[in-house]
This record gives sequence, C-alpha cells and structure tokens, in this order.
Amino acid sequence: EYLNTQFMKVLKIILIVIAALVAIFFIVAAFVPKTFKVERKIVINAPVDVVFEQVNNLNWDPWSPWLRQDSTIKNTYTGPAMGVGCKTSWTSKQSGTGSMEILESVPSKFIRIMVSIPNFMEFQGNFTFNKLDSATEVTWCDTGGMKYPRNIFSFFMEKAMSPDLEAG
Repeated sequence: EYLNTQFMKVLKIILIVIAALVAIFFIVAAFVPKTFKVERKIVINAPVDVVFEQVNNLNWDPWSPWLRQDSTIKNTYTGPAMGVGCKTSWTSKQSGTGSMEILESVPSKFIRIMVSIPNFMEFQGNFTFNKLDSATEVTWCDTGGMKYPRNIFSFFMEKAMSPDLEAG
C-alpha cells in the first residue's frame, strides 16, 4: 500500500507539471504575433531585367537553396512560362509537397508569389528589384500568418527561413 501511495503522488506531480506546461504553451501563444516577416537583400552584379527573369519564370534550379539541400525534389511546371499564372509544384521524399504561383509581376520591378505547403500554411514571397548602375538590388521578403495556437511558431520563422533566403 505504501508503494501504491508513493506511485500515485509521483503520478500526480507528473500530471500537474504536464498540465502546467500545456497551459503555458497556450498562454504564450495568445500573446505571440500571428504574422511573420522574413526579409533579406542582396546586390547582384547583373542588369535588372536579367535578374528579374531568373525569378519570374520559377525555374530556380540554378540558384535554389532547396534543390541544393534535397536532391529528391521533382518540379512540375504549369501555366505560362513566366509571369502571372506561372506555377511550379513539387514532390519530394524528404521535403514533402507544395506549390508556388506568381500572383503579380511588374517587369523589372516586383514579383509576388503565393507559396502553399499542405498541412503547414500559405505565405507570400515578394521580390523587389532596384536598378543600381550596372547591378541590381534584390529584396526577398516572405510574409504570412498562422492561426492560434500554431502562431507560437512565428517566433522561429526568422531563424528557420533566413538561411534559405540568404542562400538563394
């Protein structure tokens, strides 16, 4: 009987600790922003129209950070070859599935892309191109939102996404 009582006390403490951790998770999630923004800039020594075209066709094989990390990615392209409606969908043993579609394209100025990853979220990728003499400044900015309580992961989006933006 003594062992049974001790076991019940330990079990009760464990359950209280678990309940407290779950409560803390939900309380913190209530105060965390529901949106995220990750942005990086780079100057590329090439004319703005050449750099713009590299993004506007979604065939990012030459510079994609994801293809360097995952050789099992298989891309399928649909819609026009470039600009609004251009879409790529991917499958991968390692990275899963997803798609990107160009929603807005202003020649040599701006591209807006919708990225959809099943069981995760949709978010926008925005590329801004600024001509600098013979070079181009490119700003890549990913923005999105997550519903409560998943929004707690917005704390980690900068750390999770920025290496890919920098590599790309």
